[in-house]
Amino acid sequence: MRLVAVPQDGLAAAPLLAGGGALARWNPAAASSPTYAKWEFSPAVAGAPGQFSSALQRGRGYFRTGASAAQVTFAAPDANAFEVAVSPGTGEYAGWNLLGNPHWSAVNISSLLVRKQGQPASEDQSLLEAAGANLVGDYAWGYPVTEQGRFTLNGYQLYSASFPNALKSIPAGAGLWLFAVQEAILHWPGGAGLPPGPEGPPAPSTVRRSPAGWLVQLRARSSQCRDDYNYFGVGQLRSPLLNPPRVGGAPYVDLYLTSGTRSEGAPRLAASVLAASRSVGGSWSFAVESNQVEETITLSWPDLSCVPKSQRLMLTDLTAGKTIPLRTGLAYPYINRSAAPRAFEIRAEAGSSSALLVSGFAARPTRGGSLELVYTLSQPAAVSLRVLSAAGRPVAGVEKNAGSRAGLNQVAWAPSTEGASLPRGLYLVELTAHTDAGVAAKAVTAVRLR
Repeated sequence: MRLVAVPQDGLAAAPLLAGGGALARWNPAAASSPTYAKWEFSPAVAGAPGQFSSALQRGRGYFRTGASAAQVTFAAPDANAFEVAVSPGTGEYAGWNLLGNPHWSAVNISSLLVRKQGQPASEDQSLLEAAGANLVGDYAWGYPVTEQGRFTLNGYQLYSASFPNALKSIPAGAGLWLFAVQEAILHWPGGAGLPPGPEGPPAPSTVRRSPAGWLVQLRARSSQCRDDYNYFGVGQLRSPLLNPPRVGGAPYVDLYLTSGTRSEGAPRLAASVLAASRSVGGSWSFAVESNQVEETITLSWPDLSCVPKSQRLMLTDLTAGKTIPLRTGLAYPYINRSAAPRAFEIRAEAGSSSALLVSGFAARPTRGGSLELVYTLSQPAAVSLRVLSAAGRPVAGVEKNAGSRAGLNQVAWAPSTEGASLPRGLYLVELTAHTDAGVAAKAVTAVRLR
């Protein structure tokens, strides 16, 4: 399945239906009130009254399904600027408009302009300005994911000049979802009128950090699907980044954040940003849904460098009752047992989340045949000590989950087990330390008993 557009008005749908293909378009201006009637199909779909047999429209988007690609010949499109109306509509997909790049060349999303319906062209604003004026969102969603200029896995592709790692260039032939709050006119600048060349990979973006806040990308992936463009952080967004409409009839993984409530009517967001005052003690709730049952889904957060070192981030899988620190790894896999939502929470806490270091671990003899185990910790941690044979088999325990402070620590140890002294020979003492953030470290030292 692919979200496509045509750069020519009046093209018949038939060429795109080759190879068992079918087209679907969303018409927010449809008069019928039931949501499903606003989906229009070509050819007709049983049980769905909406059908379109008219020619395809330039500047509009269409979902195409088919077992094979369709070869379509276009006349060279008009290279002049192009405008298309957008509408907030009603119903389940209220606000969403299926549009498409009307040109034969890629268009940078920053070059799009918007004005309120009925206003002159002199009132055109950038997408960022229009988002601030509550006209439209300053982003768009394409389908499927684009990698190295090729459409690959099932999942949405974000076009945005504001969010890390989003594509800024909308390829020729790409359809997209755009969110409209009011009746408006979307203005595409004039294109080069040349056939499109291969699209290069998206230019890498650095995760944003400023004195006012930070933003981290959050991903969910299975073997067939991706939901890569989700964000959490602190600061301020010009407008909400709404989760795009789910694609029916296709494999999906859908990660969505909520604005602090899990109520049925809460909007599904692709970005949740808290006020800077809540950077410590704040939390972000999200859920993951997928029709890929019994598949492994992996959550990942590829870059936490923007998060202040004075904060630690904890991820809780509310279904499994498991909590892990985000800094100890860059992924969390789980088996998806059903299509029901799986709930998660990320919480920001005060305290260093830097690496836990154990140094200077050694055994020193004391009077009376005992030993003193000494070690230095880079931060407070719970420490367990156990004795192993030279072959690595457990022999005795020394301390279990004893609290240790940052800095130098000493633990007295009489080399015995169950009241009996250990035989002479070489032993290993293993130290395992855990911080309350889940950061762990190990150290081993050798001891020879004489």
